[in-house]
Amino acid sequence: MIERVKSYLNKLTLFNTNARMLLSSTILYSFGYGVYRVLFNLYILELGFSGSFLGNLLAVNFAAAGISSIPAGKVCDAIGRKNSMLISTVAITLSMLVLVTVEVKIILLAVNMIRGSANAMRRISRYPFMMEQSEEEERMHLFSTAASFRMFAGVGGRALAGILPALFLYYGGVRFPAMQNRLAMLLTVLFIAISIFPLLKIREERSYTGKEHLKSLKNWIKLKNPGLVKKLLVNSVLIGFGAGLIVQYFNVFFDQFIGMSRFQIGVLMAVGRSSMGVSVFLLPILVSRIGKVRSVIVTQLLSVPFLALMTVLRSPIGIGAAYVMRTSLMNMNHPAFNNFMMEVTHESERGTVSGWNYFARRLSRGGGVLGGGYAIERKAFIFPFYITMICYVTGSILYYYFFRKAKEGMKKAKWIKG
Repeated sequence: MIERVKSYLNKLTLFNTNARMLLSSTILYSFGYGVYRVLFNLYILELGFSGSFLGNLLAVNFAAAGISSIPAGKVCDAIGRKNSMLISTVAITLSMLVLVTVEVKIILLAVNMIRGSANAMRRISRYPFMMEQSEEEERMHLFSTAASFRMFAGVGGRALAGILPALFLYYGGVRFPAMQNRLAMLLTVLFIAISIFPLLKIREERSYTGKEHLKSLKNWIKLKNPGLVKKLLVNSVLIGFGAGLIVQYFNVFFDQFIGMSRFQIGVLMAVGRSSMGVSVFLLPILVSRIGKVRSVIVTQLLSVPFLALMTVLRSPIGIGAAYVMRTSLMNMNHPAFNNFMMEVTHESERGTVSGWNYFARRLSRGGGVLGGGYAIERKAFIFPFYITMICYVTGSILYYYFFRKAKEGMKKAKWIKG
């Protein structure tokens, strides 16, 4: 056991400087975003906007992310991963500053579309970058460590989000909840802005396509193996739609249906994020035993019973425990899914395929968000959970059917045909 732990930790020392700079940026970005993630929905409702507008606001973000993700993937392949991450992070910083200071509907909708597009580019460029900055020996560990750091940093942000409004009330005399949340979310802007500096230190040696690749309309939609991409996207669409129905509204569900306090919500979401960080960090152990594909399927299916428990339990402790387990299992598989996707993708199209995957997941999640907002408006808190469970089970079954014979690893990944 001790030798396994040493072997695991030794893999972490193999990360190069570029990978470490990405991890540093990820920590700062995720900490700031953690504050935003807890408070933004509640902030919009406290300003007097309806649940339907909140749903529209979230939906345009996901729609913009989905629609722009394919062009973003092409641009990422053309201008390089570093430039893509820098441009997108600057755009996110500016757009979030507007989101937490302006109260005009049309501006909020427009800026949230910009944020969605920029967020798409940042995420899409991250996975090809990690693929290209690691060797097969430590690659799964890099994907898992990046996800784990992102989650642990989010824990700090979420915990702080549960405390800051009270601090502004008791020590700052700020009595309006909306203003308390606004001041707290300004920290989001600060930390995301600081996360730009580690990205500036990255030294990227090459990109696999030139800018002339963007001049042909045919090249924007052309893929070397479209059949493979379609199979990968089926799971993304189903999981994205199911998640959209409920995940964005967990804080509203805890607040309005269960009756938790803001402090309880902040602590619970922080605990959920912590458990995700631990589970993702341990993912390479599971992958080494059953492989990437089966790790995705097992964790997705195991999350469903805990999602079902959230529909029948009413105590904050019971619901909280079910939420933590569901969140840990459902998010544990992301590094394995993304690593496998990058392995079976030609090096010149990793950004593009990452873009297609993000397109499918964001657009379907946007559709789910619209449905979830409609349900929240009518106080139908439980019904979306049933639809989500059906999506998770169906997605897992189809993913198993498509990739059950996969032989994983870069040297074995060419088995897949269109």
